[in-house]
Amino acid sequence: MGNDEVLCMIKKMKALLRLRLGYIQMRRAYVMKAGWRSTEFWITVATAVGSLYAGASAFISPELSIKVVAIAGGVYALARAITKATATTKDDEFLEKLAEVLKK
Repeated sequence: MGNDEVLCMIKKMKALLRLRLGYIQMRRAYVMKAGWRSTEFWITVATAVGSLYAGASAFISPELSIKVVAIAGGVYALARAITKATATTKDDEFLEKLAEVLKK
C-alpha cells in the first residue's frame, strides 16, 4: 500500500465516522422523545378518562369500562413500539451518504 492509498483510506474512515456520529445524534433525538408528548398518549388518556367516567356514571357497565381502558393501553403500547421501530427518512439519507462515500 502506498501513502496515497493510506491517506485515501483515512479520509474515508473519517467521513464514515462523521456520518456515524451524525446518525447516532439523530437517532437519539428521535428515540428520546417523551411519550407524553405523543398524539397516541393523549388519545389513550382521553379514551381512558371518558371510559372511566362513563362507567362511573352507569352509562356503560364498569366491566366494559375496564376493558376499554385495558385495550386503549395495549393499543398505545403497540403504537409506541411501532413508532420506535419504524425507520425514518433520515435513516435513508444516512444510508445514501454512506453508499456515496464507499463508492469513492
